[in-house]
Amino acid sequence: MSPPPLGPCPCPLWTGGASYLPVSSPGSRSRLPGPRPRSRPSPGPAPGLVPAAPGGGRRSSAQGQAAAGAAPPRTARGRAALRAAPAARCQGDAGASGGRGRGGVRAGMAAAAGGGAEEVAAAAAEGRVRAWAAAQAAGGRRVALVTSGGTQVPLEARAVRFLENFSSGRRGAASAERLVGAGYGVCFLHRARSAFPWARALPPPGPALLDALRLTPGPPPGVAADAAALPALLPALWGYRRATEAGALLALEFTGLTEYLALLRAAARALAPFGSNVMFYLAAAVSDFYIPASEMPEHKVQSSEGPLQITMEMVPKMLSPLVKEWAPEAFVISFKLETDPSILIEKSRKALEKYRHQVVVANILESRRTSVVIVTKDSQTPLSLSNEEIAQGMEIEEKIVSYLQAQHTAFIEKKF
Repeated sequence: MSPPPLGPCPCPLWTGGASYLPVSSPGSRSRLPGPRPRSRPSPGPAPGLVPAAPGGGRRSSAQGQAAAGAAPPRTARGRAALRAAPAARCQGDAGASGGRGRGGVRAGMAAAAGGGAEEVAAAAAEGRVRAWAAAQAAGGRRVALVTSGGTQVPLEARAVRFLENFSSGRRGAASAERLVGAGYGVCFLHRARSAFPWARALPPPGPALLDALRLTPGPPPGVAADAAALPALLPALWGYRRATEAGALLALEFTGLTEYLALLRAAARALAPFGSNVMFYLAAAVSDFYIPASEMPEHKVQSSEGPLQITMEMVPKMLSPLVKEWAPEAFVISFKLETDPSILIEKSRKALEKYRHQVVVANILESRRTSVVIVTKDSQTPLSLSNEEIAQGMEIEEKIVSYLQAQHTAFIEKKF
């Protein structure tokens, strides 16, 4: 089937980038973006896709009021770009793998990396992942792409303020360790300064870390770790060394939402040739909302101008292009975090029906570290830690990875 024709209208999901949807989508008739606050070149659209205008998404009641004339007036600093709307809701430590799709934009929407540094970085990452995955396949290992940590959403073009979430990346890091132990090569796409596989054994920077280190006499003087203060350090070091010496761990780092989306697409394309042997373990806590570059003030928003009110657009859901276009034969796992147990399973099943991937790991905020439900199209399996297992220091990710490894095997053998 031939791709739809191209269109000329870039939508600034990120600076120098665009979000895309087929020409036939009603969203393409939405308003055009305003001028960009920064003088970066606008890229062309991706082959076969046409960019969506940023105003085609669903609006909150506050956004509707702003459109009707209730928005605060513009200032010289362009602060009118930040209008009344709900605060950004982001998934937590085990949240959804990507932002929700915007109303009026089809599920087939994809995000494409733009020109300049981001495009170069994504292209370089794609090459690294492809070469690394080929080595894993040659060694007889399956491959897992694990996404981990939260995304940062800037409020200004020259960003001083950001929207964040509470994700530490612990689930992704713990899962990566277990996947390597299960024989997978792991591409670890993680937020900068979030939890890292095996480094979790170290205390965070501060007095606890300094107290665990001691000086050794010279010459020359040195530093040694206190084994009693760091009981988990030795096995963690052994695990990390085994993984790196075998080439079983490849780390890619992101900070902002746009970096994450560009690297996810690049890595997915690199892994696509390896088919069903690839697992996507999408544990990153990705923001559901962002401010388009065309609506972002260039400079720091001044507190002297009064209370800050923000309008944010919906981030396109990345599951659909991942499953349908980027890596259609892969085994894909997303995560669903809720605070209301009564809607958790229903929303997980709706996600499976909408995006046609294989598994949702469903969890509740308060119990996410001890209990999850593995949801597939025809089953739901609760996994939990007993009090005895918790006392022994067992982590729920050990059970999650063990169960999903078996599911992946069945998928490869076409029994799933």
